[in-house]
Amino acid sequence: MEKILIVEDSPMILKILRHLAEQLGEFDVCVAADYKQAVDLYNADPSRFFCALVDLNLPDAPKGEIVDFCLGKKLSTIVLTGTYNEALQDELIDKGIVDYILKENRFSYEYAVSLIHYLRLNQNTQVLVAEDSDTARNHIVRLLRTSHFQVFESEDGEQALETLKLNPNIKMVIADYHMPVMDGFLLVQAIRKQLNRHNVVCIGLSSAEQSDLSSRFIKYGADDFLPKPFQVEEFNCRIKRNVDAIRMLDKLENMAYEDFLTEIPNRRKFMEAGSQIYADCLHREKSISLVIMDIDFFKRVNDTYGHDIGDIVLKMFSSELSTFFKTFLYARTGGEEFAMIMPTITVEKAYQLLEAFRIHVMNHEIEAGEQKLNITFSGGLSGGQFSNLVAHMQHADELLYRAKEKGRNAICVETVAALD
Repeated sequence: MEKILIVEDSPMILKILRHLAEQLGEFDVCVAADYKQAVDLYNADPSRFFCALVDLNLPDAPKGEIVDFCLGKKLSTIVLTGTYNEALQDELIDKGIVDYILKENRFSYEYAVSLIHYLRLNQNTQVLVAEDSDTARNHIVRLLRTSHFQVFESEDGEQALETLKLNPNIKMVIADYHMPVMDGFLLVQAIRKQLNRHNVVCIGLSSAEQSDLSSRFIKYGADDFLPKPFQVEEFNCRIKRNVDAIRMLDKLENMAYEDFLTEIPNRRKFMEAGSQIYADCLHREKSISLVIMDIDFFKRVNDTYGHDIGDIVLKMFSSELSTFFKTFLYARTGGEEFAMIMPTITVEKAYQLLEAFRIHVMNHEIEAGEQKLNITFSGGLSGGQFSNLVAHMQHADELLYRAKEKGRNAICVETVAALD
């Protein structure tokens, strides 16, 4: 686990910061009360430190020497201070700190620690900067990389569109208005209409002194606007606010497509994503293996051990399914029923994989209070190429019932060339 370094000479504030940081559960928290302790802690294990949260004025380093030390070690550094100094703040931001936070109340400490979590999440967040000025673009890219974002760069709108097509996980586009080939307005419009990317946050930029630029950007589909030159602190606040909004929307979307109990995809996700996979295989004339699985005698588990144990069984089965079949689309499609689509996999290979999984599940002990229990499952495995996903699922469902009729704890398999 990576470490974070917290340096603060006030015992009470240090205790609060440590408690809040440990609640994140993401890092080993190392604390120091002065400059020397901090340096010794870092030097003992330098490769594992992710970032630092430091007091600007320490007893043995009253002029911010700890900030220079941390930045010199390329540590992302969040600064806490008891006194606001605008000139010093600007100087520290120019040096490359993440943020400059006044020690006003508990909210300040909570915000400072939340930034650590924010930096961690940013490592997996992709941002595209479309700006024709090398100076302006480099400045924006440096600010974003200070906050650990993955950054792509484009010099005009057309390059930006191509970058978006090649990188579908880009979550934010920062676009200047004045660009050759395609300006910022047209880029935002193309993102919304041509690419149909409504899950990307677009922020407009412009140095032009036109009062209607912000409203025009938003009418074209942008989410926010910043005039140039901007204050770094405002830029960072706007970026954070918009990124937080993206993550909230992603969370809500995941809730719509995720089974609440097992945290694997639900039936809705399976039908939507599975239909796309199926259409692609039909287009490429590739066969598909599809299985529907049902935990044997699940009602008896609930009746004998209680629904809490039944939930544990469902979670265990889902977890093992995720471990065994990481590359395939699987889902809990209802109750104790699960489905999985295996594109381009022959039914013979799919059967081998499912048999190994069936034996693993059968031998997996589950704790039920003071007792232990084992479960089994039955499956209907259908291979070939059908007219659509629903038709293939219907055939797999028929095979599942045959497996149950034969005594359960088995995979019934059959390949059909076509089924309308």
